[in-house]
Amino acid sequence: MNKQLLQEYLLFLLSADKAAIIIQHSDSKTIIAIVTEMTLAIKYLPAYFALPVLEKLISVAAINDEAAQMVASKITGIKKEQKWQKAYPWLIVLITICILIAMYLFSKK
Repeated sequence: MNKQLLQEYLLFLLSADKAAIIIQHSDSKTIIAIVTEMTLAIKYLPAYFALPVLEKLISVAAINDEAAQMVASKITGIKKEQKWQKAYPWLIVLITICILIAMYLFSKK
Protein backbone atom coordinates (compact mmCIF):
# COMPACT_ATOMS: atom_id res chain seq x y z
CA MET A 1 0.00 0.00 0.00
CA ASN A 2 1.34 3.39 -0.94
CA LYS A 3 1.08 5.46 2.22
CA GLN A 4 1.61 8.79 0.50
CA LEU A 5 -1.26 8.10 -1.90
CA LEU A 6 -3.50 7.18 1.02
CA GLN A 7 -2.61 10.46 2.72
CA GLU A 8 -3.29 12.43 -0.46
CA TYR A 9 -6.65 10.71 -0.91
CA LEU A 10 -7.70 11.43 2.68
CA LEU A 11 -6.58 15.05 2.33
CA PHE A 12 -8.58 15.25 -0.91
CA LEU A 13 -11.67 13.96 0.91
CA LEU A 14 -11.13 16.59 3.60
CA SER A 15 -10.50 19.52 1.25
CA ALA A 16 -12.33 22.74 2.09
CA ASP A 17 -15.23 22.30 -0.32
CA LYS A 18 -15.86 18.68 0.61
CA ALA A 19 -15.54 19.40 4.33
CA ALA A 20 -18.11 22.18 3.99
CA ILE A 21 -20.53 19.79 2.29
CA ILE A 22 -19.99 17.19 5.02
CA ILE A 23 -20.59 19.75 7.76
CA GLN A 24 -23.72 21.18 6.14
CA HIS A 25 -25.45 17.95 5.17
CA SER A 26 -24.47 15.50 7.90
CA ASP A 27 -26.00 14.65 11.23
CA SER A 28 -23.99 13.62 14.29
CA LYS A 29 -24.11 9.87 13.53
CA THR A 30 -22.69 10.47 10.08
CA ILE A 31 -19.92 12.68 11.44
CA ILE A 32 -18.99 10.00 14.00
CA ALA A 33 -18.97 7.35 11.27
CA ILE A 34 -16.75 9.48 9.03
CA VAL A 35 -14.32 10.22 11.86
CA THR A 36 -14.24 6.56 12.89
CA GLU A 37 -13.48 5.35 9.37
CA MET A 38 -10.84 8.03 8.82
CA THR A 39 -9.08 7.15 12.08
CA LEU A 40 -9.13 3.48 11.06
CA ALA A 41 -7.52 4.41 7.74
CA ILE A 42 -4.96 6.60 9.49
CA LYS A 43 -3.63 3.73 11.59
CA TYR A 44 -1.81 2.49 8.47
CA LEU A 45 0.02 5.80 8.06
CA PRO A 46 3.22 6.88 9.79
CA ALA A 47 2.97 9.88 12.08
CA TYR A 48 4.34 12.39 9.58
CA PHE A 49 1.57 11.44 7.11
CA ALA A 50 -1.21 11.04 9.68
CA LEU A 51 -0.89 14.37 11.51
CA PRO A 52 -1.84 16.62 8.54
CA VAL A 53 -4.90 14.46 7.89
CA LEU A 54 -5.95 14.65 11.53
CA GLU A 55 -5.50 18.43 11.52
CA LYS A 56 -7.97 18.66 8.63
CA LEU A 57 -10.29 16.12 10.21
CA ILE A 58 -10.59 18.17 13.39
CA SER A 59 -12.45 20.87 11.44
CA VAL A 60 -15.08 18.34 10.35
CA ALA A 61 -15.28 16.76 13.80
CA ALA A 62 -15.64 20.09 15.59
CA ILE A 63 -19.44 20.07 15.28
CA ASN A 64 -19.70 16.88 17.36
CA ASP A 65 -18.06 16.65 20.79
CA GLU A 66 -17.60 12.87 20.69
CA ALA A 67 -15.98 12.98 17.25
CA ALA A 68 -13.75 15.88 18.27
CA GLN A 69 -12.66 13.91 21.34
CA MET A 70 -11.82 10.89 19.15
CA VAL A 71 -9.65 13.02 16.86
CA ALA A 72 -7.95 14.79 19.76
CA SER A 73 -7.11 11.48 21.46
CA LYS A 74 -5.76 10.10 18.18
CA ILE A 75 -3.54 13.18 17.74
CA THR A 76 -2.28 12.83 21.30
CA GLY A 77 -1.55 9.13 20.79
CA ILE A 78 0.31 9.72 17.55
CA LYS A 79 2.43 12.51 19.06
CA LYS A 80 3.26 10.28 22.03
CA GLU A 81 4.20 7.43 19.70
CA GLN A 82 6.33 9.81 17.66
CA LYS A 83 8.26 10.85 20.78
CA TRP A 84 8.96 7.19 21.62
CA GLN A 85 10.13 6.56 18.06
CA LYS A 86 12.59 9.44 18.37
CA ALA A 87 13.84 8.25 21.77
CA TYR A 88 14.11 4.55 20.87
CA PRO A 89 17.55 4.68 19.15
CA TRP A 90 19.02 6.59 22.10
CA LEU A 91 17.58 4.00 24.47
CA ILE A 92 19.25 1.22 22.48
CA VAL A 93 22.57 3.09 22.57
CA LEU A 94 22.28 3.61 26.33
CA ILE A 95 21.51 -0.07 26.95
CA THR A 96 24.41 -1.11 24.73
CA ILE A 97 26.81 1.17 26.60
CA CYS A 98 25.61 -0.22 29.94
CA ILE A 99 26.18 -3.77 28.73
CA LEU A 100 29.66 -2.89 27.48
CA ILE A 101 30.57 -1.27 30.80
CA ALA A 102 29.26 -4.28 32.69
CA MET A 103 31.25 -6.65 30.47
CA TYR A 104 34.40 -4.57 31.02
CA LEU A 105 33.95 -4.52 34.81
CA PHE A 106 33.26 -8.24 35.05
CA SER A 107 36.20 -9.13 32.78
CA LYS A 108 38.63 -7.42 35.19
CA LYS A 109 37.77 -9.83 38.01
